Amino acid sequence: MVKCSECGYIAARNCETRQLEEMEKDHRGSGNLPGHKYVRVPVCFVMASDHYGDAHAMFLSIRDKMASPAKDHFEPQWEKYVKEIINRERDCPLFVKWKQGSTPKEHQEMMDREVMLKWQAEREEADRKWREQQEKWHSAEEWRRYIFLAVITVLAVIIGVLLGHFTK
Repeated sequence: MVKCSECGYIAARNCETRQLEEMEKDHRGSGNLPGHKYVRVPVCFVMASDHYGDAHAMFLSIRDKMASPAKDHFEPQWEKYVKEIINRERDCPLFVKWKQGSTPKEHQEMMDREVMLKWQAEREEADRKWREQQEKWHSAEEWRRYIFLAVITVLAVIIGVLLGHFTK
């Protein structure tokens, strides 16, 4: 089980540039993103989790339990919802450990490199095995060739002797 707050893919969306940026350590624990710079609810870069949908569902669930007059004026407590959502234990196959100072995109590039290196190592191992198999086959083929040439040579000598004997 993992937490989104410990994942390298959790991101803060910059309100001005719309870029996904690293969610800093202080904000990961508290769930509080500075509202003037970032959208209040963080984003999962690989879309493994819908944090806004979870936070909105939490808001609606709380609001629906309230009496009617209070319900109409109830404001979302985004910081509280986000803190609970990103610190919740969950099973996520796309989780990648957060490395401070790296953006979600850089975390994805690191994972892509790891996958590529693993694939390359597997390909090189398969190639090595194929070369060994080819080498064994060629070695056996060479022996067959030597035996074939030896048999042909012996037959040529026998035929030569027989022809020499009968032609006299």
